[in-house]
Amino acid sequence: MTIQPLRPDDLQDNQREAALRGAQTHAKAVRSIAVGESTSSASNQLQGLFNSYAPLAYMLPWETLDYVELLATYNPDYSQAVENIKMLANTGHNLYVEGNVRVSRRVKDRLEEKARTIQAPHGGMDGLIEKLLDQGATFGSMCGEYIISDDMTDVIDFVDVNPKTIRFFWEDEHWAPYQKVNGAAIEEAKKKGQKVRSGCIKLNELTFTYFAFDAAPNSPYGTPPFLAALSNIAIQRDMVHNMAQIVKKIGLLGIIDLVVKALPMKPGESQEAYEARAGNYLDAFVEVTQDMVRDGGIVHFDDVEAKTYQVGGNAAGATAIFKQNEELIFSGLKSMPSVQGRSYSTTETYAGVAYEIILRNTAKYQRAAKRLIEKGYWLMATMWGETPAGIKITFNENKTLTRLQNAQAQKVEIDNQASLWALGIILQTDVSQNLGYNEPKTPYDTIEASEYPLKSGNDSTEAVDDIETVSDSAEVTRSKTVEEEEDDEG
Repeated sequence: MTIQPLRPDDLQDNQREAALRGAQTHAKAVRSIAVGESTSSASNQLQGLFNSYAPLAYMLPWETLDYVELLATYNPDYSQAVENIKMLANTGHNLYVEGNVRVSRRVKDRLEEKARTIQAPHGGMDGLIEKLLDQGATFGSMCGEYIISDDMTDVIDFVDVNPKTIRFFWEDEHWAPYQKVNGAAIEEAKKKGQKVRSGCIKLNELTFTYFAFDAAPNSPYGTPPFLAALSNIAIQRDMVHNMAQIVKKIGLLGIIDLVVKALPMKPGESQEAYEARAGNYLDAFVEVTQDMVRDGGIVHFDDVEAKTYQVGGNAAGATAIFKQNEELIFSGLKSMPSVQGRSYSTTETYAGVAYEIILRNTAKYQRAAKRLIEKGYWLMATMWGETPAGIKITFNENKTLTRLQNAQAQKVEIDNQASLWALGIILQTDVSQNLGYNEPKTPYDTIEASEYPLKSGNDSTEAVDDIETVSDSAEVTRSKTVEEEEDDEG
């Protein structure tokens, strides 16, 4: 069976429905049947699984972006997962301008000044990076637009655009970005000559940037990173609501059982009237009792019998269910209990592994923010008529929990590379590249000239002498072997 690829024209009106059609075709074309299982049974199982997840995977409604935006602010676990990414990814950054010394210094000074004025009310470039990271962790995309002065000589500011308002349309063999706006903004855009399409205005592709994370095949839109947690968050919300109702009813005393003496029936009173009067009496009794419980005690006449029933014995089972659902939420949040403030496991090794996993997850958000900031810096330099050889920013590294072990391992690796160089196996350039550098800053002809101590705790000259002895021995052995071969030939 041949699977036809999705065409851009098919995706123009509804990208997610078109992607769904392609996914359904793929699901039917590729499937495996277990031994002893009928074809129809396996097909029904796969179709059931597909139907369970397809609505979110391929036909993501726009309202989902509104939902995750609220969760990122108001849901405790979701907001903490977003905050963890922002906190660990925004480690501070350094700006580097390459090229002619005079030019690079001049450009760097101007860019650093711009870094303070761009988004000044929000902390400059550092505050802008914080916003971009929040977008990425919430919506699975980062976007915004640099504002250019009217005379086209400078970049004056940056506008962060909410990713949920972005729409893409297929134009001129690529996805063109548009923004969903209200009617007044559309009329204003028409007056300025901006292109309008389906209630959206076209954005300037030179100044606007959109980065998508984990986009579906043939889709320009990013996917919110924590979609897998939504269903269990809904379950958790119901559980918390039910628990609140139980706590409100039971309180600290458990279930309170009050036995009230029945009211006597009045002469000539009908059964309906009696039941209504008795019900009102009980309702009034309940209201008074609730008020007394809130005040800390119950006062009654001797014709009322009060009992309490403790329900704490079943609390452990409810806690286990709540914990199990909570762990599924953490999995959907790409997180772990220890990172979310839960003490399910207290081992240092477990905490270290969780920390390293979160750090690796933040790297992609740093890369996107880096590219967007660098694009703005290049745009500024171009507007100023400057031509530096390179402009880049680098984020500061997070402190690892195994800093000492990493430093020791790096020292051993450096010693190994230096030994290979001293033995004549590799060049100094190879050493620098193996250690992660393009080339040595100070080239040496021999390791003796570099005065690098090859043995920890020994004098550098002794270490070099040891290497020379090994090298001389190898040379003598090689010479003898050549002489023996010549004698054999003679």
